Amino acid sequence: MNSAVNEGPEQLIMNRSRGESVAAAVIRTAHGDLLSVPSHPDPLHVGTKGEARPVLPRSLADLLLTSVEPPMPLRDGDVVACECKFRDPSAAPLRVVWFMPSTADALRGLPSGTTATYFEQVASWSSRRGGDGDHNGNTQPAAGLGYIELGTGGMTGGGRPHVTVHTHGRLTVPFSRNGSLSDAIEPQLSGLHASASVLLETCYPGLCDSQHRGRELSTVEQAWQFPAAVPGCPCLPTHQAVPRLGGPGSQSDLHCDSCDGGGEVGTCTLYYGGDNTHLAVFEERGGGRGFSVGVGRQGLCCAMFMRADMHLHGSIWEDAAQVRPAIVAPPPSASIPIRIVTYPLKRLETLGLALAEKGKELVSEVERKSDARIKRRTLIIRRRQQQTAYYSSCRCRGLLP
Repeated sequence: MNSAVNEGPEQLIMNRSRGESVAAAVIRTAHGDLLSVPSHPDPLHVGTKGEARPVLPRSLADLLLTSVEPPMPLRDGDVVACECKFRDPSAAPLRVVWFMPSTADALRGLPSGTTATYFEQVASWSSRRGGDGDHNGNTQPAAGLGYIELGTGGMTGGGRPHVTVHTHGRLTVPFSRNGSLSDAIEPQLSGLHASASVLLETCYPGLCDSQHRGRELSTVEQAWQFPAAVPGCPCLPTHQAVPRLGGPGSQSDLHCDSCDGGGEVGTCTLYYGGDNTHLAVFEERGGGRGFSVGVGRQGLCCAMFMRADMHLHGSIWEDAAQVRPAIVAPPPSASIPIRIVTYPLKRLETLGLALAEKGKELVSEVERKSDARIKRRTLIIRRRQQQTAYYSSCRCRGLLP
């Protein structure tokens, strides 16, 4: 099965040739050989055009990927950061930060055990809600369960309100995704997101602020932020969050998330616990060089930042047993490994830029067409800003100590 000489490193090539409505995927090694990649075993787990979804087994990952592992054991107070650069100098690097939950507590001045408790509460909440079909925004057959998109959406359709901007066309007014569920778990998600942002800012100063491109956000744009910013902490801009339980059947296929944005940082995925689990990240949408990132370790946290729209990525499947879909939701347990994906949406980023360009008139129109939950969040932010301005003014006049 030799092919033409490979001019670069090993490459993963998505070959969309169809046979009986199933797409084949092959891997080109550094020697030019083509190796087939298994498709997802669940016949319902297919792409939008019916094509099979590829998965990456450990045996092939070891041949293709550079290993990126945390030094073990990690002690309290240790923070280990790794920046994996790609050959394209314009591409945002993959950034990984490993830390103990107690380290996040210390950095933020939280009571000991707070971060671990947040993770355990989100895992317990997710195990109870994972099979709730009334609220699921999407279904991931690999897990045998639905998953819930929380926060703020921006997709078109369904008669949703929109605004028209000359330079950007027709843009959907952002709306709440599973609003009541989002509000119920937001305090824990906000606390964890704040810790990830603090660690990112500690290891790579200025990155959180750079995502706003030096502009001041309108209050309605701040209301789209999910999970909400914690006062006094840096906050990586994100609009949605998806908590996912780990364990058998939870692995993802190889894919790109075309709707995700994120500038120089991209999405943030927080991992807690797990049994030596890894994620594959390739340098291009179709593959290329890549990294095998150790994201899951018992008692260890991992924050991974990457442009999910630009890099093919997915779980590394350890053995055949893992590809069997889980049918029943696991019981609530603090020991369940969990990952929390938080990500910004390109559509909302585009509308945010339009708000900055067009000014108060467009801001007022978007606020007026927003749903009740986003209007409420906007009002809360505005009142908080007014209170801050009042107390700052009092201090300037010497009325407060």
